[in-house]
Amino acid sequence: MSEQTTLNGVKVSYKPKSDKPKVEHKKRSDSDKGKRTYYDNGLSKPARGFGGKNKTFKPRMHERQKAPAPNPFLKLVNNPRFCAVDILYKIEEGQSLSELLTSETGALSDNDKRFAQYLIYGALRQFEILEFQLEHYLQKPIKQSERHVYLALLLAIYETTTMNTAEYAAVNNWVDLIRKMDREWAVGLTNGILRKVLREGLQPLPKNLAKVSLPKWLSSYVINHWGVENACAIADHFLTHPAMTIRVNPLQTNRDEYSALLTEAGIAHEKHAFVESAIVLKDAVSVANLPNFDTGMCSVQDASAQVAAKLLAPQKDEVIVDACAAPGGKTIAMLESNPELDYIFAIDSVESRLNRVQENIDRVFPRELADKIQLIPEFFECFTVDETIDAMLLDVPCSATGIIHRHPDIKRLRQATDIKLLVETQEKLLDHAWAQLKAGGRLLYATCSILKDENEQQMKKFFGRYDDASETELDLPFAQRASYGYQILPIYSALSEKMDGFYYCLIHKAHA
Repeated sequence: MSEQTTLNGVKVSYKPKSDKPKVEHKKRSDSDKGKRTYYDNGLSKPARGFGGKNKTFKPRMHERQKAPAPNPFLKLVNNPRFCAVDILYKIEEGQSLSELLTSETGALSDNDKRFAQYLIYGALRQFEILEFQLEHYLQKPIKQSERHVYLALLLAIYETTTMNTAEYAAVNNWVDLIRKMDREWAVGLTNGILRKVLREGLQPLPKNLAKVSLPKWLSSYVINHWGVENACAIADHFLTHPAMTIRVNPLQTNRDEYSALLTEAGIAHEKHAFVESAIVLKDAVSVANLPNFDTGMCSVQDASAQVAAKLLAPQKDEVIVDACAAPGGKTIAMLESNPELDYIFAIDSVESRLNRVQENIDRVFPRELADKIQLIPEFFECFTVDETIDAMLLDVPCSATGIIHRHPDIKRLRQATDIKLLVETQEKLLDHAWAQLKAGGRLLYATCSILKDENEQQMKKFFGRYDDASETELDLPFAQRASYGYQILPIYSALSEKMDGFYYCLIHKAHA
């Protein structure tokens, strides 16, 4: 059963939540204990407590859960260094950095928040290298039960050797923190390791940087897919601070005019060599400092992502769908590129993410244009359009391995087993998208991944399933031509200038 509604004259069908297949979870065997549990979207999530939001169910007395043990580190919530340690610990438990920076830094001053953030991002980018350095000085492994101490030592090495903190102050601050954590056994260890690091310097890294700066599973993937030389260049790029790139809104200005405004504001920048809407800033700035940002004259978006709207090239009178829309940059760019569009369906299953999309739409467009974007809070698999789709952007959930320098927690969150689950999810989304696509229509498949399993190999299987699918050639001089599609590698070079790792494949559906 399905329910129908009409949006802008187009009949749209949703599958009611009651009709969605119930997910049955198998009981875990003893051999499965300690392993991550995965759900339909291929991602792990924490177990739920008793009942739902509005339920009042109380278990019997003997069934009631014990009160959680008191947090032994509660007294350290206003310590920026401990905050960084604890955030790293929670990332390893499966929580995302962006959420933790919001939820776990509330007790810190603004200066301490900035310090903790700088420390966390830097240490995450160099995590495997820091482990390589620490192992040199450890005479025996630190127990898993003392993971906070291990992470503290990694952060301590990073601050002591990389940041501008005075050496004696960095050592004293970390020794003091270990003492305040009530880990007296590690006080002398911390002091000794940091002083040895300062005295001897860091250990030289192997020539194959990819093997020491990436998780082993990812290093193996990248080397096998792109060769040692490219893998090392990619690994080196992931250690760098990402460039801040903005997209100029052609409905309000052009790139030359906006460049002049940036110069007037004292913001150093350069025009992107290949993407005509992109400007790369020399240093990141607050969006509040960008001229006319609040009125939508520009948006923050990497050059690799900016080309999606141009590649799909939506036209007036077409039914257009952005199937996995949040955070909405590509949706907005499509309407910026062609304000004559009648409407765009922007779909995302998480309503809070769509709220952010709506905020950006309202910032960029006047009401008569903003209303052309219809936000649909639904799983794409449950969404159908009776008048089938002319053009669709399918930016699927992926490993995000092309944007690790922006989101270095990806290295800690992703595991090799995730890739198979993500590939399966992508296949399901592709099959549903193809069923919705009109004969003669076009589908732009996109990921921010550099793994062939999710990209050209995914496309190879897709074209093997559908005789009515053909690939459209693209003009992407900054991308590598794959057997299917085009791969933008995150390497600073003449052919991929300051760009995230992205993959695109434009598919045409044959006329009936």
